[in-house]
Amino acid sequence: MQRVLLSVLSGAFIYLCDGCRPTGIPRPLLSADSAEKLGEWVCPTPPRCKGLTVLRPCISMNDSSISDSRLLAGRVLADSAENVRTLEQERFAAYVQGDVAVLDRTFADDLVYFHSNGLSDPKSGVLQSFTSGDLKISRFEAEDLQVRQIGNVMVATGLVHVELVNKGTAAKFDIRYSAVYADQGGKWRLVHVQNARMPPAKA
Repeated sequence: MQRVLLSVLSGAFIYLCDGCRPTGIPRPLLSADSAEKLGEWVCPTPPRCKGLTVLRPCISMNDSSISDSRLLAGRVLADSAENVRTLEQERFAAYVQGDVAVLDRTFADDLVYFHSNGLSDPKSGVLQSFTSGDLKISRFEAEDLQVRQIGNVMVATGLVHVELVNKGTAAKFDIRYSAVYADQGGKWRLVHVQNARMPPAKA
């Protein structure tokens, strides 16, 4: 038997088992305090419960508890977006500082990174460009940074001003980009990046 925490989201009863979570809901869904407030029940069929919806309530909840749990779920989603926003800012700073350790822990092992020239690299290729000294970035400044949840991933988008030297060649340009973060082992990891270079501003 596995202990399961129960909450409410959009009028449906959703549960979170130890070590698993419903699709689209970032982990952790409930804190210890809210678990105590909303109650607990026992999942009879672990681990097949992952991603299912509870069709009937296993505890009684009054209207105020339901409202509180909806607000809680909203706060969790907001916190996840803020966490990813922070990760993006740390990633940009790591580019300028050449901090490979930060990039290594931010990038998922299965990262696919599309550069603004259309070429792509895996995680190892991006890290190698910094460790080799081929790529030196002096500016990677974002504006209009937006983070939103789509399904069970977080998507960051924005406009970035870039100044760099790549294998001795200096360049200065702006890009529009999107970055996709997935929950891997309870941590948000960068799994996909798409960069598109903006056309030069008209004089």
